[in-house]
Amino acid sequence: MGTAAAVSVIGVLGVLIGGWPIFKEAAENIAARRMTMELSMSIALVAAVCISQYLTALIITLFVLLAEVLEKMTVSRGRRAIRELLDFLRVPSRFAAQTASARPRPTKCEPATASSSTPAAWSQSTAS
Repeated sequence: MGTAAAVSVIGVLGVLIGGWPIFKEAAENIAARRMTMELSMSIALVAAVCISQYLTALIITLFVLLAEVLEKMTVSRGRRAIRELLDFLRVPSRFAAQTASARPRPTKCEPATASSSTPAAWSQSTAS
């Protein structure tokens, strides 16, 4: 077995093993009739292997897998940040609880009179 044959076997095995997640997702996207990055990268991988460019195919595989890892990390961090923000917004603050209990509650609804709807009446009602 020559050096070229050994390189081709190692190259093909590397592309098949490393590219399995890419090929699997590309097949799912073909079934769903969607054109995605995985589909175009799998076409590039097959083309590189067909013209015996195994190193190129392995580099494409490495970059695609690295991109997927980075994408998952980014999505995970984004979701965690949103979850923390929502948790923060759900927790009532101490200030809001104190001001809500200090505010007088209206006992009944009264219609506004002309005298109570003027700015002068407002300043008199707050002074008392």
